[in-house]
This record gives sequence, structure tokens and C-alpha cells, in this order.
Amino acid sequence: MTRAAVPDATGLAAEIERAAKLKLGSPFLLTHEAARYFGLTDSCLAKMRCRGVGPRFHKHGRHVRYHVDDVIAWSNSRIRTRTEPRDGRHG
Repeated sequence: MTRAAVPDATGLAAEIERAAKLKLGSPFLLTHEAARYFGLTDSCLAKMRCRGVGPRFHKHGRHVRYHVDDVIAWSNSRIRTRTEPRDGRHG
């Protein structure tokens, strides 16, 4: 997966503040907003959506929207305490 450029501390603080304001207004994020939250590109998130491996999303007509709670829930579901091989074997 391609990673988007990581914002500096000032930029990250601004993004967090903007996300908090968005949650107070509309609970839905655009694809580029959700991608930025994860540090991914828009196209990476779109590919994940097509493969069914990313966060849940809503279709409003032809528009894709991510609910803030779904974005947070999916992110929380990805928490790991260690890295394991895909096939589950160790050693």
C-alpha cells in the first residue's frame, strides 16, 4: 500500500482539529479525508474498497462517504500486539 506524505506536527494538529469539527457537523468523510486519516492515498483506499478489505462505506448516489465511527472502528480492528506471517506459521 502506498503511504501519503506524513504531515508535520503542526499539520497533524490542524488535521485532528479539522476532523473534530467535521464530526460535529457531518459525520461523513470524503474518500480523500478518510485516506488522510489512515495515511494512505485516495487510490489505495479505493482499491481496498473494491477488494472489500477496507473500512465500511456508504454510497450516496454515486458518491462514496465514510462514517467517522466506521473509520475509527476499522482502525481499531487493525490493532496488533505483534507481527505474524500471513499463513499463521511461526519460526
